[in-house]
Amino acid sequence: MPPASPPAGRAPPPYAASVDLTGPLADRNANLPLVRDAAVPLPELLAALLVEITQQLTATDRGRAAGRAARRRRAGADRHPRRAATTVASRIRARV
Repeated sequence: MPPASPPAGRAPPPYAASVDLTGPLADRNANLPLVRDAAVPLPELLAALLVEITQQLTATDRGRAAGRAARRRRAGADRHPRRAATTVASRIRARV
């Protein structure tokens, strides 16, 4: 499919070069089943270890994200005293 023509008087963007991807994509799609068929399954122990590591990393990322959010809230409160008072008031209301 040819790229869309640029508006009159403008040069085409560099990514809109007329590149035919049908050949490379067809090659990739034809190669995928061959790769899948030749793939060797992971040993169960290794697969379980990879799952455990992934879960630990995900939990760590969640903890780090929560810490970053808390630091941002504190930093925002330090810069904006009025917002800090509102934030404190809303926390008190939430506890009651």
